[in-house]
Amino acid sequence: GHVGFSPFDDDVEVSYAIAEHSRGRGYGAESLHRACRWAAEQFHLSRILAITEAENAPSRRTLERAAFAHESDTVMPFQGSEQTVSRYLWHPDVRS
Repeated sequence: GHVGFSPFDDDVEVSYAIAEHSRGRGYGAESLHRACRWAAEQFHLSRILAITEAENAPSRRTLERAAFAHESDTVMPFQGSEQTVSRYLWHPDVRS
């Protein structure tokens, strides 16, 4: 799998993926949270944004387990087409 960061408007967005054979074991949430903590410390970030398809329940659960809070749902271009997406925010003061 991987975790990566990129600029998104005035925020930093995190993206992530876990190999299919490793899903459902908590690796995604753990690596996502640790990577966000590292990025927040290294780059003095007060928050990190994550965006996922609104109907992608496994991704939403992973974000919630990694201490992201749901901010809103909106329609926007996402992965090549207009989609309803869920925006989540992570703050460094949540969960050690």
